[in-house]
Amino acid sequence: MNNKNMLILCGYSKYNIDLLRNMKEAYSKDYNVTTVEYDHWYNDKEMDYDNQLNKIGEAIKDKDIDIIVAKSIGTYLSTKAMKKGLLNPKVVVFLGYPLAFMEQRNLSYMDDLLSMVDEHKVLFIQQEKDPLCSAQQLKEILKDRIPLITVPGDDHSYGAVEDIKVHVDEFIQKNLGKTLKK
Repeated sequence: MNNKNMLILCGYSKYNIDLLRNMKEAYSKDYNVTTVEYDHWYNDKEMDYDNQLNKIGEAIKDKDIDIIVAKSIGTYLSTKAMKKGLLNPKVVVFLGYPLAFMEQRNLSYMDDLLSMVDEHKVLFIQQEKDPLCSAQQLKEILKDRIPLITVPGDDHSYGAVEDIKVHVDEFIQKNLGKTLKK
C-alpha cells in the first residue's frame, strides 16, 4: 500500500453514500483512505457546516493528509478546512464544482481556494454538462489559474470512479512524484 494519506469527502445528497463507499474501495488499493459521512445523510436535516468541519477535524486528528479528493459540497468543506488550518494537503482534486447549489445557499469558496493555489496543487474535474456548473462555466471562473479536466456527463454524479481515478492518480503522481502500484 502507498504511504500517502487521502481524505475523501462527497456531495450533499444522501445518494452520495454509495459513491463514497465505492471511492473508498477504489482508492484504498493505493492510499491510506479516510472518509467522513455527513450527519444529515441520516437525519434528513440541513447540513451543519461547522459541525461537519469539526467532524473532519476529528477524523484526521492523528493523520497528515497528503491528498484530498472531494466532490460537490465536499469541495466547499475542504477549502474551509484548509483555510482554518485543519488540513494542509499537498494535492487537492475537486470533482463537480456545485456553483448553482452554492449560489442558492449564498456560500462561496473560490476566492479562498484561489488564494491558496501556491500552497496546494489543485485540479478540478468537471462533467462537460454538469447541471450545477458546466465545464465551460467553470473554465470561465478559473481563468486558467487552476487546471481543469473535462469528463463526459450531465448528472453531477461522478460515479465513473475508476475512470476518474485514472486522472486523479496521474495528477498525484505528477505532483508527489511517487509511482503508484497498478
